[in-house]
Amino acid sequence: MSGSTLKSRAQLDDTVPMKCTIESAYSVKDHTEYSLVVQFGPLPETSWRVTKRYSDFSALDIVLKNAGFDLSLPPKKVFGKMENDFVEKRQQGLQNYLNAILATRWVSFCLDVKLFLCPPSFLNISYQDTALQNICMFLRSENNWELVEPLPYIGWRLRKCYFLVRDKAKPKDKYILTWCCSRPSQSVDGNELENVMKFLSTLQHPSIEPSIFCASNNTCSVTVRKFHEKGTLRDQICNSKPTLHYLKKYGNPKALRVISVSDIRLFGRNILETLKLLHEKGYPYVHLHAGNVVICNGLPRLLDLENWAVGVPSLHRPLYTHLHRLQTLESIEMYSFGHLLYEMACGHPLVNPICSDTTPLDGCLPVFKSLLLSILGESALKSTMPTIADIISHPFFRDAPLPPDDGIVIKVPSRLRETLKTAKDACEAQLKEDQKLLRQHRKLAEAEAFHMSAEEKKKRRLQKVKSLNELANVEQSTEQDLLLTSPEITSSVPAPLASEPAPSRPVLLPPVRKNERTAETPDAASLADDQPGRAGLLSSIVGFNKSQMRKAKTVDKSAPRI
Repeated sequence: MSGSTLKSRAQLDDTVPMKCTIESAYSVKDHTEYSLVVQFGPLPETSWRVTKRYSDFSALDIVLKNAGFDLSLPPKKVFGKMENDFVEKRQQGLQNYLNAILATRWVSFCLDVKLFLCPPSFLNISYQDTALQNICMFLRSENNWELVEPLPYIGWRLRKCYFLVRDKAKPKDKYILTWCCSRPSQSVDGNELENVMKFLSTLQHPSIEPSIFCASNNTCSVTVRKFHEKGTLRDQICNSKPTLHYLKKYGNPKALRVISVSDIRLFGRNILETLKLLHEKGYPYVHLHAGNVVICNGLPRLLDLENWAVGVPSLHRPLYTHLHRLQTLESIEMYSFGHLLYEMACGHPLVNPICSDTTPLDGCLPVFKSLLLSILGESALKSTMPTIADIISHPFFRDAPLPPDDGIVIKVPSRLRETLKTAKDACEAQLKEDQKLLRQHRKLAEAEAFHMSAEEKKKRRLQKVKSLNELANVEQSTEQDLLLTSPEITSSVPAPLASEPAPSRPVLLPPVRKNERTAETPDAASLADDQPGRAGLLSSIVGFNKSQMRKAKTVDKSAPRI
């Protein structure tokens, strides 16, 4: 398949959480279909609609039950399944079922869940088949390797496939081949990526699992490493075989193993020294978790150093993108190191972004708990994340044995160092942009939720009623002022006496003679000047002329008609 087609399908990040809401349910012939609104990430712009029926939910539930998950799917019903009350009740049950799926990390990563929620046109290709085609082409050019079998279910990433291969010169040794699809978000461009892969194939260090072969092109990258029968550190914590389905291994393990304090101190100090060395050489790791650590001869080794270069998203990315203090790749590595410490001490991963004081850490030493809270604590994540040197100097690692030093010197070409620095700066800039976008969306969502709350609606309703009442009072007061000040009204209609101030002394007016004009009345103007507040009343009384009134003709209709 062409590289452009693969890149167009690679837009969906494996680690970004998804939300699903059953918007409506409607009847179609003899069954009910449910309209699902799926949102990819926090932005509502990246959403789509899919239509499912109960049989689709049932098929997904069978897959999850085979992996050991029973998430309480609503039961099947034969008679009365089209009734409105039953459909409404089942819709709520299916919504709870989807919420339980997406709330579980490993289940939400499942390919069957992605196929259930994504549109048919989005995942209409099989990455396993595409990887197999590319691997066959790779084996033709490399005659010393032979394909043993595919391992399609040992990993949780959609665009990363695993194959068991062997060297023809050493047929008893097993190796694992990792195929990774190219992504639009890869840190290093295609031409420079070949130089990075060549550098990783020559990298030799006691705490880094060596890559026997590394290659890349415009569509994919291929890496060959030694296969470890005991699996990764997470396999040992979950007491599982590495070749099993990852849902059975990590989703619902039957028995969990807790790493001893001495091993945590030993593993942690070795990993810190390795991260320090990589940062000195300008190569960030950012993919530290228990699944990328193997234990060889009692010491830890890091896997998949090429993940950052080829653009594979970190497992903890949905957690640290919400923490605006983590803006450098070194701080991300220390944050991931804190999650690794928690998983080794407790036997299960920390699903929350912050390790609070109420997090159960029974049996942990006080010095280890202080170390964990200094990395994952709420106060630490609101300030500056400790550096690698700060954590190495912590009392918990003070007496830890140092990793073996065989005098190996890692040399990075100057041109490659510039490429790595440019890619690192671009990753940090993209991280800051994503965090800014999430903060804006969170503030917008909080403001919308605040304005749509019942209390705020009631407050706005009361404020609106109060504003209407004030407006009515202002209009009424304005009308009264117009009645008092309008010359047309005041010359014919007496103003209400209650609104005028009481006179200080009685005013005696001369009697008005019949047919006498107002202008001939003595002292009218002087009285009005003395008491301007009563000007309207006095002028109306003085100017009243009874002769100007129309004579009323009374028609009496009260007598009975015969």
